[in-house]
Amino acid sequence: MSTTENASSGLSESAAPALAKPLPLLIIDSHPIQYKAPVYRQLSESYPGKVFVLYGCDASVSGQLADPGFGEKLAWGVQLLEGYPHAFLKSGEDVSLGQFRALKGEGIGQWIAKLKPQNVLLSQCNYQMDFRAILTAKRHGAKVWIRHETQDEAFVRTPLKSCFRGLYYRFLYKMIAGAFACGKANERHLLKHGVAAADIGSAPYCVPDVLRELSCQKKEAERARLRKRWAVGAETNVLLFSGKFIPKKNPDLILEALKLLPVKERREWLVVFAGSGPMEAALRAMSQQHEIRAEFTGFLNQADLPAHYLAADIMVLPSRRMGETWGLVVNEALQAGCAVALSDAVGSHEEFGDWERVAVFGNEDAAGLKEAIVQLARHPRDFDWARPAIEAYSVASAAAGIAERIFPDHKRE
Repeated sequence: MSTTENASSGLSESAAPALAKPLPLLIIDSHPIQYKAPVYRQLSESYPGKVFVLYGCDASVSGQLADPGFGEKLAWGVQLLEGYPHAFLKSGEDVSLGQFRALKGEGIGQWIAKLKPQNVLLSQCNYQMDFRAILTAKRHGAKVWIRHETQDEAFVRTPLKSCFRGLYYRFLYKMIAGAFACGKANERHLLKHGVAAADIGSAPYCVPDVLRELSCQKKEAERARLRKRWAVGAETNVLLFSGKFIPKKNPDLILEALKLLPVKERREWLVVFAGSGPMEAALRAMSQQHEIRAEFTGFLNQADLPAHYLAADIMVLPSRRMGETWGLVVNEALQAGCAVALSDAVGSHEEFGDWERVAVFGNEDAAGLKEAIVQLARHPRDFDWARPAIEAYSVASAAAGIAERIFPDHKRE
């Protein structure tokens, strides 16, 4: 059940079929996102007719999402709209990530008046449409909740900027009924800026586990297929970087770390750069200069990524302190049983840093990364070593955390 109506063209009864009135939960998000849509689908399946999602635009599913980090327009290769009722405020327009800031939310008032939501859940507070939603929802007597990734350690800020930022969030959070923490750093931020502990639920960062039902034999076959393409044997340690080739992600630190090994030992490693971006030429040149074996896959959509995690031995996320609030590639790598090396600037290092095959190194510390990957390479490859613990970061766990606060008196179906 879905709709792709443009709210600015008016509302119709078909835009919200079989929805309860008043509607228990209206979710407002900027655009369909591959790690949020599954949570909305899970909520809608568990509480049919009680959840509706209103998006600012459809750029991520129309192929018009211009992302300068990847250097191309994107349309994720996974189904983002099936399984839950939804609509768009803007549809079919050429909207860039930067232009999302101008999403004013015309039509939000109409939707709230029509659906009469009891609860409004915001996935961000970055756009004009978010503030329109808060004010309109409160005017109609709805409770406002927020689940966003904001934290206080992701960037280096001046004391003055931190002060004004803190005042802003304290003002914002006075208008909400509660929040859902995505992780430890996010929860600290909420507490620091005035949200009471009793008003904070848990809805952890999560990604769908597409490997859950795959047999060990099929995983081995996928692993062997790619490793054969890369011409590597069982003795080769494959490092995987998955993401944008931009300074924030710091992919060149992997090459800086391997450069510290003797030339003979470097031949025992292969770096797979899965992604694209403005640093690609420099990465290629650097790998050749220092005799480091490297593969460049180009941009991979979500459907193609799991096989690369299976083929890798260690996933590396060396991000700088430039806004890496979580690092969802870590979740994906752990689902595939990769060992993981991540910098202490990555938000999820607090959640995963003490796990058996996860190593945390200092921000921009090439020597620390070298030591981390050498230590992690001693573990034999095991697809399932992290599976019991990663269940706490599943789509089902995130949806259950939201439902616990939003639907305490509603029967789950």
